[in-house]
Amino acid sequence: MTLSHGGDSFSSRLEVFLNVRLLGGFSQLSHLNKHRSNDIIGWYRRCDVPNIIVRLGYFMQLLATFRSFFYLCLFRERPENLPASETLLLGVAAFYVLVQVISQPLSDLLTKLLIFSANALLLGAVWFFILQLRHLATRWKQTATAMFGSLALTNLLAWPFNSDATESVLAVQSAMSDPAFGGDSPPGLFMAPVLAITAIFVWQLSIQASILRHAIKVHPAFCFIIVIGYTIVISVVLSGLLGPFFR
Repeated sequence: MTLSHGGDSFSSRLEVFLNVRLLGGFSQLSHLNKHRSNDIIGWYRRCDVPNIIVRLGYFMQLLATFRSFFYLCLFRERPENLPASETLLLGVAAFYVLVQVISQPLSDLLTKLLIFSANALLLGAVWFFILQLRHLATRWKQTATAMFGSLALTNLLAWPFNSDATESVLAVQSAMSDPAFGGDSPPGLFMAPVLAITAIFVWQLSIQASILRHAIKVHPAFCFIIVIGYTIVISVVLSGLLGPFFR
């Protein structure tokens, strides 16, 4: 037995309600979602989301590399954890030269650019030669990247002290060349910047020795001696090669 009203059964009316109301609502919802999806896709294209994601990835990679350089300065990182990338190596080497050029108060821009570019080339050649002696030349990119990056960061720290320290050295040289010099402290001598520069220089030697130890797997003391040795040799070579041009 079926309930009826006006000749229509209850079941037929329920079926009509489901078809018209619910299914019609679902079709409207589907239509709405389609428009919303189109809006999202349009916004996605207008904002150039793929390029933003790529640039964010580059930024995060750069941040991770900077953190590696920072930890290298604290002796908490190994050079083999850096990427063996020629692009990164060239960029870090250029940054090292740039920091040296803008942080050193002596001489003109072109002279400093020539000196510190030659210094970077000699450093890279010496590191390659040391690694080649140990048949580890494949580690050169990572080792050189670690060296240049850590040296650039520590040179940034030394920047505020360079001017006063240089003035102090010049004051001492001027006083010692004076026949009337009696051993007293000359005017213009600033001991704090000189001590700060000296401490940073020793720190740089220690960082290079630590990186070299991980690269060639020898005793840290021996690596420290190697670093002091090639630092002196490069200074002498630069003075001999470029000194006559700036007299």
